[in-house]
Amino acid sequence: MSRIFEAAEVAEHSEKNDCYIIINDKVYDTTKFMSEHPGGGDIILDHAGRDASNDFEAAGHSKTAYDMLEKYYVGDLKVDPNARKGSFSAAIPVVVALLGAAAAVATYVALQ
Repeated sequence: MSRIFEAAEVAEHSEKNDCYIIINDKVYDTTKFMSEHPGGGDIILDHAGRDASNDFEAAGHSKTAYDMLEKYYVGDLKVDPNARKGSFSAAIPVVVALLGAAAAVATYVALQ
């Protein structure tokens, strides 16, 4: 059985000599990997103690990189079943702002 980490516990590992990151609700001890990372250790340190999922995926890592994660896996993140990742409610302010901007542009164009 894998260890379950609270987010606050992962956050305690945010130093160069003690660095955990979260990727897709899995916790990795990347301390020893930082010096080997092709993009440099600083990019990992920038995410130390936090969720690096979005940036890890956006970087376009290879299948090999995903496979390498297994070596550094130390447990799973305790996920709040009431929290909804990427929920629509979190996006509402952005959607409202975009719709408002679109309406303003449409009004401006119509008045020209």
